[in-house]
Amino acid sequence: MLLNADDNGAPPSQHFNSGVSRKGGTHSLPPFLISFSFASFVHPAFCDSTGTWAIAGQLRHNTHILVMSKRVVSELVTANAANEATPIHPFLYPFHSILRGDTSLAQLTGAEKTAYVRAMFGRITHRYDLLNTVISGGMHHRWRVKAARTALEVAPTPNAKALDVATGTGDFAISLLQQGAPHVVGLDFVPGMLTLAGIKARRRKLRGKLTLLAGDAQGLPLPSDTFQWVTSGFNMRNVADLPLALSEMVRVTQPGGRVVILEITPIEKKGLFPALFRWYFRRVTPLLGRVLTGDHEAYTYLPESVAQFQNAPALARMLEAAGLDHVRYQLVGFGAAAIHVGDKPRQ
Repeated sequence: MLLNADDNGAPPSQHFNSGVSRKGGTHSLPPFLISFSFASFVHPAFCDSTGTWAIAGQLRHNTHILVMSKRVVSELVTANAANEATPIHPFLYPFHSILRGDTSLAQLTGAEKTAYVRAMFGRITHRYDLLNTVISGGMHHRWRVKAARTALEVAPTPNAKALDVATGTGDFAISLLQQGAPHVVGLDFVPGMLTLAGIKARRRKLRGKLTLLAGDAQGLPLPSDTFQWVTSGFNMRNVADLPLALSEMVRVTQPGGRVVILEITPIEKKGLFPALFRWYFRRVTPLLGRVLTGDHEAYTYLPESVAQFQNAPALARMLEAAGLDHVRYQLVGFGAAAIHVGDKPRQ
């Protein structure tokens, strides 16, 4: 870690009033700027033509911009690589992942990615719904309703029930119930998310219709051929083994049942709005995450995970490979998300 406590366990903030300490001297901070442009908030860092990095953050309840030379940042990163105790100004704490060169969180794989995703969502649980609404402009609610209606186009059989994989705080599961599903099982591997989903169900008097279950999408603790509708919203890009998660969803679907996936996808359309959305998602989203949740890293991961995820045609092919028929998809939100649909063949 770049940020180290001293030998007595005191945080580095106790060592500084201003400036960045480094071997050989101290670099004073430039005067704080009062106004700034969102253009300064570039992920993972903004390097302008003068060779300066602009990093934004919060210090003593006021928003400022800190400008550091690339040489100073390089020395800090070099010292960290050598495991030297190199305390930095508290202003930089939210950006430790940037300073240590950690700009590929979405490239984590296997058990490491699973553990990271579980911990990340555990940290942002109580601000998850708010930030989703802010980032999507409230559109994610309409997308879930549309996806739920698409799933329920398959008429229910006796004792039919739905499974919502990675249900989070329960919005997709609740949409299924509100659109007519008789019973829904919501599964997630983050306990805090399930707690909030249960609170929502009680407030909407849906508790008897919603069963919440702890489990992993890559190994569903459920019998095969059980659910008529199996859904997942904004989760597939977070799983370490996507083909395995898709095959698990198909496995627990009844023959003749339907799988529906709502997921953010890389925007490939041309034009002004797609360009603006890409800029907003990659540059502003991490800032909003920092302000609203105090967790810059979690919402740096979000645009990275989308950029590296399958595009809509590729995901459709993966659903076909998992064993679904009549696979199709619809882009929503000007191409920002896609609703994929596939039916499990009747035996």
